[in-house]
Amino acid sequence: MYPAETYSIALGYFPQLLGLVYLLAFGSLLVQVQGLYCSLGILPIQELVTEVRRKAGPRSFLRFPSIFWINTSDAFITASAGLGVGLSIYLV
Repeated sequence: MYPAETYSIALGYFPQLLGLVYLLAFGSLLVQVQGLYCSLGILPIQELVTEVRRKAGPRSFLRFPSIFWINTSDAFITASAGLGVGLSIYLV
């Protein structure tokens, strides 16, 4: 087996690198979220949630788990992307 020090280096850098990847992903999403998922976007979350609820019935939350069952306002969608950026900065 390898010495324990080599694992500690990998375990120390992995969360930071993962946080950097998440920062890039959520940062990109934050810039684009208004045009993609908000009320005037290409695929509005509100319409998607309504359609899934209509087709999947009362157990739709179990078939399509999402935080957007709670709220589908533009502010909530943008804040969710902002929260992703904030939490990824915390990891970095």
